[in-house]
Amino acid sequence: MDWKSEIQDIYRRNSSEIRSEPIFREPITEQQIVGVKEILGVELSGDLLDLLKQTNGFDQRCFSGEHTWKDFALFGYDQMIKFNKSHLEFAVFLKEINQEPPCQMFFFTHDGYGNGFGFKVENGKLSNEVGVYEPIDNWFLIKASNFKAWLNGWFSGEIHT
Repeated sequence: MDWKSEIQDIYRRNSSEIRSEPIFREPITEQQIVGVKEILGVELSGDLLDLLKQTNGFDQRCFSGEHTWKDFALFGYDQMIKFNKSHLEFAVFLKEINQEPPCQMFFFTHDGYGNGFGFKVENGKLSNEVGVYEPIDNWFLIKASNFKAWLNGWFSGEIHT
C-alpha cells in the first residue's frame, strides 16, 4: 500500500475549518527496526511496519485563518521508543502497587492527554487490532480492527479516547 497517498487522501477527506496536511519524514532504517526489538522486545510488523518503511512517522501542519502551526500525528522511531519505555516503567510501578496493566501494548501515538493508541503485544508480536490505553484508570479498549481503520477513524473524528 502507498501509505503516503493514503494519508494525504485521509487528510483531504477530513478537512474542516482547521485545515491540515501531513509532513512526512525519512523512512525508518533497518537498524531502527532491529532497535525496537532489542530495546522493547517487540517485532514491528504489518501495516505499521509498512508505513514506517515509507515514512518514519509524520507530523501535521495545521492552518486556521492566518495561523499556522505544527502538531504531532504519528510517532517516529525516537518518539515510539521514548513513549513505550515510559509505559514499560509505568507497568513496573503498577506491579509494585499490586496492580497489573490490562495487557502488554506497543504504542504508535497518543491523544495529547496521556492516553496511548497502540497494539496489544503477544509473545513479542503485534496484534492487528488497535486500542487506546488510559493509564489513570488502567484500561485498554479496542477501537479499530486494524491500523488503516484506526487511521481513517482517528482523522475523521469517529475514533476518540
